[in-house]
Amino acid sequence: MKLTLTLFLNLFFLLKLSYGGNQFSKIQEVSPFLIRDIDPITATFELCSTGPLSQADIQSLIQIESKCLKADSKGKSSENDGLDIKVYQIQCLNLSGSKMGDPAALTFFQDAYILASLAQLVLMDCLLQTEAAKALAKVLKSNTQLKWVDLSCNQIEFEGATALTLALLINPNSAINTLNFKDSRETFLMRRSLTQDSKPSVQALTLYKNSLKELEKKELQKAFFLKGKISLNQKSHPFIE
Repeated sequence: MKLTLTLFLNLFFLLKLSYGGNQFSKIQEVSPFLIRDIDPITATFELCSTGPLSQADIQSLIQIESKCLKADSKGKSSENDGLDIKVYQIQCLNLSGSKMGDPAALTFFQDAYILASLAQLVLMDCLLQTEAAKALAKVLKSNTQLKWVDLSCNQIEFEGATALTLALLINPNSAINTLNFKDSRETFLMRRSLTQDSKPSVQALTLYKNSLKELEKKELQKAFFLKGKISLNQKSHPFIE
């Protein structure tokens, strides 16, 4: 998978250079991923999984995205020295239905560098549990770019959800301003607004259909309402250490 996706991205860059970005369809499949919403103006695209992902797939994805992010400030790819071309980056990463589970998710979240440029991270139905949520919380406590994180239809319990909520409370510069428990249809429409409105009012962490009781959801919402109203010390919360 690594070589296939790498070759696609390199070919994409070369065609962009030669034809001005008008020769691409908006959807390209590179198993086990689907590349769509390619935007030559912002040099971004959406990457979706097309089925289950192994831990090796996740590791290859990390290596490829890190290579894009580490390209020099002049916009030259490390594999295309001398070509003055844009380095395309993943704007939305949608791994829904990948069934990656906690082991692959822990590998993914340990490299927070890959999440540094993402605006949207959608991990619906990925068999994620509390340990994966706590690992993601470590990323969220310092991330300033993510505007949408969808963890619907997983198995995250109260401890993991608490870690995620505390991470957003600790981070005064987080772009996320809503803790969302609404169903998938409403969630999808809210996420679509991110690309349709230059200043969307809702930028959410979604925890619909996880292993949370109604009372626990209410407690999390009460805590989240304190965002921006209190100052928390990052070192004082064992959930996200």
